[in-house]
Amino acid sequence: MKFQSFPCPVLKGSKALIRYEIPEYDVVITMAATDPDQSTPIEYEGPEDAVFFFQTMIFQSYGMFGHPIEDETTPMDLNHVMQTLFKELYTLVEGQDVLDRYEPLAEDKIT
Repeated sequence: MKFQSFPCPVLKGSKALIRYEIPEYDVVITMAATDPDQSTPIEYEGPEDAVFFFQTMIFQSYGMFGHPIEDETTPMDLNHVMQTLFKELYTLVEGQDVLDRYEPLAEDKIT
């Protein structure tokens, strides 16, 4: 796990993007994904101490079905963490269309 603040290259010209903004801490959390179940790296932008906090909290979290998040996850699992841990802090700026395409698995298919 890398703890650092860095600009998100996916912010420029990406067609499929999940983007959360946490204005109180000046943090942006993004991932490039075209599918709600596509696992991609999570990227952070903002002040180093704030990025460290959010990255640590997300890294140690679990997704919808108990999968560890770490440095890479699916849009649905990241959204689950955002709703669970940071409910009142964030705004989903981009990516609702990706999340809306999620189709739950049948009960006998849940991993």
